[in-house]
Amino acid sequence: TLEASTGIAYAYTEPEQQPDGLPCGHLTKAGVDTARMHDLVDRIRQGEFSDLHSLLIARNDTLVFEEYFGANGRVLGPAMNSHYRERVHQLAFATKSVTAALVGIALDKGPIKSVGQRIADYFPDYQSAWTAEEREIQIVHLLTMTSGWEWNESSQSYSKPDNDANMLWASKDPLGFVFGKKL
Repeated sequence: TLEASTGIAYAYTEPEQQPDGLPCGHLTKAGVDTARMHDLVDRIRQGEFSDLHSLLIARNDTLVFEEYFGANGRVLGPAMNSHYRERVHQLAFATKSVTAALVGIALDKGPIKSVGQRIADYFPDYQSAWTAEEREIQIVHLLTMTSGWEWNESSQSYSKPDNDANMLWASKDPLGFVFGKKL
């Protein structure tokens, strides 16, 4: 096991309550098998899952597991959790799935009536600079990555500052950066 090779055993701690409205609780009270969670953390620490920064698990609307991982799967522990909790992490392709799920929830709950709605309805502060074509872009176009806005990410190395992904992350107004792109 990793404990035998490093001398450091993993010790679960209940997530620290944050002012975000999500209650925190213990794994066992939520009916989660702690032995399986220890096994999972050992597998993460052994490098089975590459580039994993964090793992949070909510069960029955209660956060029961929150760990952040440094280089080589090192568990950072409660002392470093607040630092990593506040850090922005680029999720790339996972963001599309999360966004689609949130749009589904908004459709179910009512704030979004249809994926055929124009995004201009939701971003009035940005549409004054848009062309008539851009004002017709719908939520479905964003979900299917068919908005038509120019994007230069794969043709430029990520090490170049003029890569659109780098410029987006460096922007003080990410929405303005995207909405300012040409069709």
